[in-house]
Amino acid sequence: MSLVPGTGTVSPARAPWRRLGLFGLLPILSVASPLLVLPVIARATGPEGWAAVAIGTAVGSAAVALVDVGWVDKGPGMVGRGRSGSPQRVLAASLASRLAVFLPVLAVIVPVSVLLAPDGHELVSALLTVATAAIALLPTWYFVARGAPMRIALYDTLPRVTAAVLAVVPVLVWRSALPFAVLLLVATLGSVAVSAAWELRGHGAELASLGIDTVRALRTGWPLAVSGLVGGAYTSLLVPLFAIGTDHDVLLVAVFAAAVRLMYMAQGGIRACLSAFSGWVAEDWGAGTVHRMRTALLVNGSAGLVTGMVLAVGMPLLSRVVFGPEIVVPWPVGVGVGVAIASFAVSQSIMLHVLAPAERIRPIAVVTAVGSVVGVPLLLVASMLDGIVTAAAVVAVVELLMLALLLPAARATVRGLSEAIPEAVTPPAGAPVPAPSRGAPSAGVSPIPPPVPPVPDGELRPHPSAEEETVR
Repeated sequence: MSLVPGTGTVSPARAPWRRLGLFGLLPILSVASPLLVLPVIARATGPEGWAAVAIGTAVGSAAVALVDVGWVDKGPGMVGRGRSGSPQRVLAASLASRLAVFLPVLAVIVPVSVLLAPDGHELVSALLTVATAAIALLPTWYFVARGAPMRIALYDTLPRVTAAVLAVVPVLVWRSALPFAVLLLVATLGSVAVSAAWELRGHGAELASLGIDTVRALRTGWPLAVSGLVGGAYTSLLVPLFAIGTDHDVLLVAVFAAAVRLMYMAQGGIRACLSAFSGWVAEDWGAGTVHRMRTALLVNGSAGLVTGMVLAVGMPLLSRVVFGPEIVVPWPVGVGVGVAIASFAVSQSIMLHVLAPAERIRPIAVVTAVGSVVGVPLLLVASMLDGIVTAAAVVAVVELLMLALLLPAARATVRGLSEAIPEAVTPPAGAPVPAPSRGAPSAGVSPIPPPVPPVPDGELRPHPSAEEETVR
């Protein structure tokens, strides 16, 4: 971060760009890493192998919110406040509570993955389901809270990129996605074990009695876990739901999965930008807050619009390059995906940069739940009736619906903050940021809260597409 000359304070005008470099590059690398192996899998194993990979990762990603037990939401605040013991004790309680949920969840999701997988590819789908669900065990939220991006690179990004690179030759030789599934599983579980051992070293005596902490974490975390599951069920399960609706038409599932994968990869880049701005908006609460909210909305909305246009126009070419000539996504599907991406960028910016800093969490929970309640049945019906084009249209319509529902809450929040902080204007260039100004809130808007900790990529997960965190 840069300092305002002569003040020793952070200049908020430059802060998000530094965050984008530190914490944004790593998610982008993780999202881009599938390009090292997915084209190989699609060409070497055909539509059946690619469909198995897509189904396995999708089913596993749907379980991430449950396994996480709300730590991605509550963990950074617990570490920052220090009221729950040392950071290492919080990390240990996090790992213990997530492991307590992980094994029972596997007993449910693995059979589902096997049932939906194409014949002969059940093992690949099952292993990728386990590897994807295990991502929830990684302490990425902890490293964000501690401001340690290089540890995210060491324990998260690097192992997955390495697994993807090492899988290329075996996949080509054996013409099977099984080597990739095994390497990804080993990389993920190995990262969980090594990171826990290293971060908790020397704290054995302090961690001897974690039972109460673990039980408390499970009790307080299950509402967040259920909320995350409901909110993310639709986006995480796009491919499995489509597979059910099309009665396991492998080629259709493979093409739809390719479109969804490209959409998730685009969302990953947008999320990096979202994450960079989330903490910046809440800094120096008072003068300039509303301006920073509007700036974040403008930048992220523009990024979503440009990305959506690229996908709308170039989806057939992109899918052919990435997945091969057998799996080409038609342009009408690209238009649906492009509209969905543009809407996603704006709605996520509203959630993370306007509503969350103002502590208006209820609209976020309601809108994400509506997305799943509306999207799941519509996608099933669309896939059964008209196939892939209508399914893509449903994805776009659901994103537009969520954006439309969020706009009134965003307008009310910005209006209330503008009235409560009359001087909320852009500070002059080079001038120190004024002290927070508090006033009476307008009707329907919460009193101005203190700054909240920076929200890392994927935190709050109001509308996660968890699958974009999977095949890396």
